[in-house]
Amino acid sequence: MEINNEKLRTWFWIVFIAIPIFTGFLRYEPDANEYDDRRHQAIETKDVECGPEGLISCERVDVWRDLKSGKIFQLSQFKNHRRLEAFRIATLSFLYGIIACIFHVWYEVRYGIKNIDQICFGDIEREKLYRKQKFNEALKYALSLNGFIAVMWYLVL
Repeated sequence: MEINNEKLRTWFWIVFIAIPIFTGFLRYEPDANEYDDRRHQAIETKDVECGPEGLISCERVDVWRDLKSGKIFQLSQFKNHRRLEAFRIATLSFLYGIIACIFHVWYEVRYGIKNIDQICFGDIEREKLYRKQKFNEALKYALSLNGFIAVMWYLVL
C-alpha cells in the first residue's frame, strides 16, 4: 500500500500538534500555593494594563490568603517558580520540536527534491552531494525555526 506524500505530511502535523494539546505536557504547572480563587482569598489587588497593546485594564492579585491554613502569600514569592516553568516549557518545546525538525528534513530530502535526474544528469556522486546540500539547508531552517519558537515561549511566559 503506497501512502500519498501529502497525506503523510498532513497526518504527521495533525498528530504532532494534537499530542501537546491532549497530553498537556507543555502546559504551565502552577505552584501549589499560587493564587486560585477557589482556594484563596484576595487581600490586595492591582489594576494592570493587559490585552493587545495594553488597551484593557485587568485586576491582578498581589497578596492572598489560603482559606484552610490562613497563610498569606505574595506574588513576588513565586517569581523563581515562574522562571523555572518558563525554562521547562521552552526546553521541552525545543526538544519536542526536534522531532518536527527530523521529519521535515527527512521529508524534504526524500520527497522535496523534484527533477533530480535533470539536476544531476544521472551522476550518483553529484546526486549525493545535492541531497547532502538539501539536507543541510532543511536542517538549518528547521533548527533555527525551532530555536526561535523555544525562545519565544521563554520570553512570553
